[in-house]
Amino acid sequence: MRLTTINQIIESILSQDGDKAKLKRNANEATIVLKTAMICEHRGIDEAMKYYNSTHSEDEYQEYRTSVILPD
Repeated sequence: MRLTTINQIIESILSQDGDKAKLKRNANEATIVLKTAMICEHRGIDEAMKYYNSTHSEDEYQEYRTSVILPD
């Protein structure tokens, strides 16, 4: 999974109409799950679950909104 894919999903969630606080929570939850999957692909399920079970901030999704890597 690429960072640009995660960014696209997060931006799509945040751009929907509706309760902005709920959309931010949904984007945050999606970020945690997608990042868990990305870690699993690269470092295995044990590392992924360590991340998943750790404490997350309310703006975890911001990491992917600001770190988009465009292809060459």
